[in-house]
Amino acid sequence: MPARRSTARVKQSLLVDIDLTPFSHDLDFGAILASAGAVSPSVVQLRTNDVTPQASGTLVLEVLMSFETQLEKGALLTVDEEGSRVRLLPLCLP
Repeated sequence: MPARRSTARVKQSLLVDIDLTPFSHDLDFGAILASAGAVSPSVVQLRTNDVTPQASGTLVLEVLMSFETQLEKGALLTVDEEGSRVRLLPLCLP
């Protein structure tokens, strides 16, 4: 039976291979980046109750423009109603 890759590893390798910045409401991507010590891809986590473009579109666009340089280098960007936080990759586990 061939060895199976973990779902986390598959997600990470797919995203790196196609050079995209995932936009997620799920915390998995941050955990994947931290556990792998990855330097890419950047990930944007939207932590709001309403993730529709009508409710959060303006906020997201403002934050993406504000942190464009960090996202190009590799970062985890977390956005919520209170504000936004950016951590450069690789993330260090506590």
